[in-house]
Amino acid sequence: MKKRANMRRKALFAIALTLLFAPVVTADLPQPKDPLVMPAIALRQTPAQWVRIYRESEKDPATLLRYLDEHIRFVSTRRSAPVEEPLSDPEGLRQLETRTYVFNRLGDVGTPDLIPAIERFIQRRREANDWATRSDIVLAQLTIERIQARAKGREAYKNTMLNWIRNTASYADSVDANGRFNAMAVVRFGYGVRALAVIGAGDTVPLILDAIQEADKKMPRMSWFFNRPHVIHWLAQLEDAKLLEELRKGFFSYGTTTPFSTYYLEPVEKDPIWLYWQIRTRGMDVAQTVRVMLEAAGGEGPRRMISRVIACLGETAVPPLLKYIVAPPVCSDPESAQAAAISAIGEIGSSSAVTVLCRMLATGSPRLKAAAAYALGKIGDPVALPDLLKLAQSNDFYVQMSAIRALGNLGDIRAEPTLLKLLSEHPNDNVRYAAVEALMKVGTSAAIPVLEGRLQAEPSRSVQGRIGWALRILRQKAR
Repeated sequence: MKKRANMRRKALFAIALTLLFAPVVTADLPQPKDPLVMPAIALRQTPAQWVRIYRESEKDPATLLRYLDEHIRFVSTRRSAPVEEPLSDPEGLRQLETRTYVFNRLGDVGTPDLIPAIERFIQRRREANDWATRSDIVLAQLTIERIQARAKGREAYKNTMLNWIRNTASYADSVDANGRFNAMAVVRFGYGVRALAVIGAGDTVPLILDAIQEADKKMPRMSWFFNRPHVIHWLAQLEDAKLLEELRKGFFSYGTTTPFSTYYLEPVEKDPIWLYWQIRTRGMDVAQTVRVMLEAAGGEGPRRMISRVIACLGETAVPPLLKYIVAPPVCSDPESAQAAAISAIGEIGSSSAVTVLCRMLATGSPRLKAAAAYALGKIGDPVALPDLLKLAQSNDFYVQMSAIRALGNLGDIRAEPTLLKLLSEHPNDNVRYAAVEALMKVGTSAAIPVLEGRLQAEPSRSVQGRIGWALRILRQKAR
């Protein structure tokens, strides 16, 4: 116990020195290398093709029409597809997502002279009458309406988009024969919010919030349930403090599910989870921001993806993170706060954290040992190798698995004997599978004969498959 106390005091002293000389800076998203591609946390990273589309359309909106022609050619090759959109087809999904972004962009920058071409697109899609016809026509018609409204000036455009949100029932395509909202009402509502966010109409926030409350009561339940998070994620772009509670409900009320994780960030768009925390911690410095977020991770606050958000702060977040790894903030679940801090350190990849993390491997709970091992693997400092080799023999399954994965990420060939031993002797299929995965990264030609022998003796088909793949990789390396 005395040894642990001494280790803890030394760690705290080292962290105190780091904090003493750390500059006080406000917490904000670091400038990305490309201002069109913001860090992705909850959403998926902006596709490179979308960045090209954005840049081309900034110079000439007419270039967007080319992508509509490409879309027609694509769907014509899928005539045998079912009437419903092929949502299980990755290529089909990518095409639909790009088509949607092209229409979004046309509505943002398109000019009235492009409307005849969009109308011709609608006519061609009607004639085709295939699996994508209905959604294509809906997007095209809404895009024409947006272009027409934008041509009348910003204020007229803003008022039209507000009307889409507040008076959706006045549009014939948005109500059924009984006057109830249909799925088109949800689409129109969402595009109205998106348009207001794109032009930065912050003065409309109270009106949008009122409209969302009404929509919660009147919109078709299933369609609204699945699309509401998308509406809220666009609303977040207005970065208004009045949105905080709505953002919390919209982003963190789905258990472990991230409701909009299949969406891509559009160029220049900020990730909505980041925006939630940016609004919540506005005016705080980095140390205060980290503390508030770790308190949420260890309490009743929204926990999802906190480590990834903190990691976006970069090296400026490291000193307070190190402090809270050793001595967590006051909260109901301090271990969760420590685990979040460790994960954030790993995401940042700071080598200055290696000493503290290695101590955690020796003194932490199984959960914190597993988190520290994984973080050390991401950091990639070979100093951690002896400790990780020891933990790879742990009796705790999660600690062992984390250490094995870390050895693979570390990429040090000195881990090869331990990994081969685990593959050859460990009784658990999952452990052997993880060992093979790690050997793909650290294995040398010396491992090939062992893997060949194990391929014949391995009882698990899934592990056999990974051994075969590892052999292919190592043989290519040996050439």
